[in-house]
Amino acid sequence: MGITSLRDARRKAGFKTQSALAKKCRCATGTIGTIERGRFTPSEQLAKRIAAAVKMSPEELFQPSIRSNRDPIRQEIDGLLDRLPRNRLVRLYADLVEIDEELRRGEIAKRESEVRSGDPLPRGDGT
Repeated sequence: MGITSLRDARRKAGFKTQSALAKKCRCATGTIGTIERGRFTPSEQLAKRIAAAVKMSPEELFQPSIRSNRDPIRQEIDGLLDRLPRNRLVRLYADLVEIDEELRRGEIAKRESEVRSGDPLPRGDGT
């Protein structure tokens, strides 16, 4: 069974929604969705919790996608994130989105000021 069949395993185990499985595994609903779509590979700890919830082994459910051979720093970060309470993860994500938006606005403002300070764009009438 590959990672794309997590949806089937979830439904077979009686979890009708991603939210129900996420609650059981102590992770965000979106995390289950991104794993089901193959856009995210769970950490080893999260893979074990998901596999236990759907009554399968992690190897059977996710092999070879478990991040057991990732670099040590990434493994440490993944482990810390897996242990954070859900409400803290939500706040952390919201903070990151806000920072990203501020950076994008700053980049746009920088581009606008560069255009204003540079040579004026030709108007098409030779002036």
